[in-house]
Amino acid sequence: MWRCDAVARRLVMRLAGGFAVVACLIGCQGKSEEPVLETGEPLKGPWDGVEFAQNNPYDCVDPTGVPTEFPAHIGEDWDIPALEKIPVEYINELTDTALEASDHGPAACAMQYFQTFADNNAFYLEGDCTENGEAAAHDYERSLFTTGMIGLPVLKLKGDPFISDEEWENIEPWLRSLVSCHQVMLKDRLAESYISGYGGYHNSVYNVSLAGISFAIALNDQALFDEFVAGYQQALDHLNDDGSSPYELNEKGDATLFYHNYISNYASHVALLTDMNGHDFLHHEKLVKMRGLVMGDLGGGTTFADLAGEPQTRNPTDEPHNLTWTYHVGRIDSDAAVMQVADQYGPDLIHAMTAGLPERWWGPGTTLRANYGAP
Repeated sequence: MWRCDAVARRLVMRLAGGFAVVACLIGCQGKSEEPVLETGEPLKGPWDGVEFAQNNPYDCVDPTGVPTEFPAHIGEDWDIPALEKIPVEYINELTDTALEASDHGPAACAMQYFQTFADNNAFYLEGDCTENGEAAAHDYERSLFTTGMIGLPVLKLKGDPFISDEEWENIEPWLRSLVSCHQVMLKDRLAESYISGYGGYHNSVYNVSLAGISFAIALNDQALFDEFVAGYQQALDHLNDDGSSPYELNEKGDATLFYHNYISNYASHVALLTDMNGHDFLHHEKLVKMRGLVMGDLGGGTTFADLAGEPQTRNPTDEPHNLTWTYHVGRIDSDAAVMQVADQYGPDLIHAMTAGLPERWWGPGTTLRANYGAP
């Protein structure tokens, strides 16, 4: 069902002129709530209030020939050079530039890429995206890349009045085909076999939740949103009472701390999106406890070494892009210790799969700024 974690940890993404290793994708009862949105109320995204006041020409790199499929694996390995040709960073750059300059020009370029992808039904694979298909080959890559390159960037452009209804309608069928892949992956990751075989849910349930929820907001699809929220909550509720993950404790050995931080990062980004829409998962009891365990070990504690029964050799600070959650949580909760971690790593927090630098979530007109004030 998935590639071994030794393979995943070798996936390298170019970030902000440097290289950072993407967190390994393999790893793998708090409060409950019902959906609270009124029927028909539009789903909110992080950048809905950003104003696009200009429409300037932009020198767009022609999307002709852009990859539209994930490369075949080389044995048990991912083809990293081929993955690096997928334009996740360029689309992040385009949409960030559009936001910062209030300019439709770079947004129009991003839409050219989305249209090219839609014309080719990019990154959809029948065997991954139908319940009766063959064993999924690329669900990990899809859950990450389509979040960082499509779901969140589309949300950045939701408020652009220069994008016509026809342009949005042209890419909607493709977005729906991709999110069907995420639905299949979510169902797989919540299978009872994880509980019986590993004691808990696989950590990728959180990155596929981020993918599905970002797409649901982009499509303004309440039923789809509720489906992924329910799956996300099911995973959170199944964490141990102390906030630890049964899967990570049973499977991750000397990287147990690393993967608890990985979960903290993706689960907290999911919460940013859900909590704009009437929930409060950022303060789910078990997620709060998990982040507390991570912070304790970042401060020199040995909780995860004790729980795993061995020293922790893989530290989140070695790959700080997965500490992006500290920027958001520190500011929302006015937590000085968490903010100190975020401030310490600053530009190293950039993460292509969670919309680049975390401060981009907090610019003028953003939902976070409206709800919590300037960072």
